[in-house]
Amino acid sequence: GHLSNQAFHLPTPDIPHIRASGGLVDAGPMYEKALSEEMAKLQRLYGGGDLTDLPDFQDP
Repeated sequence: GHLSNQAFHLPTPDIPHIRASGGLVDAGPMYEKALSEEMAKLQRLYGGGDLTDLPDFQDP
């Protein structure tokens, strides 16, 4: 079976600790550093493109 695109979307209004921007309200500097390192790794893996521009996970 194929994973539907819906599986990758979190219902942000129902998750109080996540702002509309998608950032964690209580994220400390260590978290921010780890996150930016992960993003850099992903950008290298996917050719340095904009991560918001990744293809949707859905059937063709």
